[in-house]
Amino acid sequence: MQLVTHKFSVEDYHRMGETGILPPDKNFELIRGEILEMSPVGFKHAYTVRQITALCYEKFSAVISVQDPILLLNESEPEPDITILSGSPQQYAECLPTATDVQLLIEVSDSTLRYDQTVKLPLYAENRIPEVWIANIQDQQLEVYREPDGSTYSQMLVLKDSESIAPLAFPEIQIMVKDILG
Repeated sequence: MQLVTHKFSVEDYHRMGETGILPPDKNFELIRGEILEMSPVGFKHAYTVRQITALCYEKFSAVISVQDPILLLNESEPEPDITILSGSPQQYAECLPTATDVQLLIEVSDSTLRYDQTVKLPLYAENRIPEVWIANIQDQQLEVYREPDGSTYSQMLVLKDSESIAPLAFPEIQIMVKDILG
């Protein structure tokens, strides 16, 4: 027997949220038309998100969005852990940011590492998000992905505690990996 799946549009997804079909006490993401329930956030994940958020506010003069949705092609509305956006907060008052607004996207990965690497990362590349960082809690390293090319990134760096990196959008700002991973 073949299983039949139904793909949802972004509009369908929003309507389900507005009408209560999707329980408000659960976290969901729309990825390639599929509604996925996200696993509960663990204490290490939450701590790392707070750590990186504080660092971003200290270092960047930009719009910093924490666990908020972005609207992507392919009927997708993921909620990255941290997104550094261009422009001003007011430009996002009536609409969600899109891939062209994203300067740097950061995912904090503990139990979601494989999902972030194999599902979300290709989606971000297809949408031409210029730079994605995965704070890999399991291996205590920062994975840096640059130069989107189709559904992959042509440049990948793996950095450890003692190393630093400057985001492409902010080349004058060096960030120590140990400050990201805590």
